[in-house]
Amino acid sequence: MSESIPDRVFIVTSGEYSSYGISSVWSTREAAEKAAAGWGEVEEWLLNTTHDREIVEWRAWIDQRDESIRVSDRPVHTNSIGHTHVGRTRPLPPIYGGSSPRTAKWAGEGYGPTPEHARKALSDALAKAMAEELELGESP
Repeated sequence: MSESIPDRVFIVTSGEYSSYGISSVWSTREAAEKAAAGWGEVEEWLLNTTHDREIVEWRAWIDQRDESIRVSDRPVHTNSIGHTHVGRTRPLPPIYGGSSPRTAKWAGEGYGPTPEHARKALSDALAKAMAEELELGESP
């Protein structure tokens, strides 16, 4: 007797924003809820489809003039969910007009399902990068 292949999976997730992650994948909601009991969330995803969820997220970035975090005025299409990166800036080369208008020491961007998620993910990643730099004793 052959077992039928399910048309969906149930994913156990944990964390929020930059700490969000997939913990396990299950073939039934009951098994996923048992695994997530007390600490995780269960998400339902269709199998064998690329259009179950269109990846449209909000973008946040570090403004290079004043290091404030800005958020786009509308969502953007992305090829990944929740991508965030942060790094130190470098002076612009002279071919861009000599002295650089860039005063920010950090650059980066983050994405999320809402403007608040995008801003929080980027803010968390920036705080983590700054803390790691301080732990290493590097100068700001």
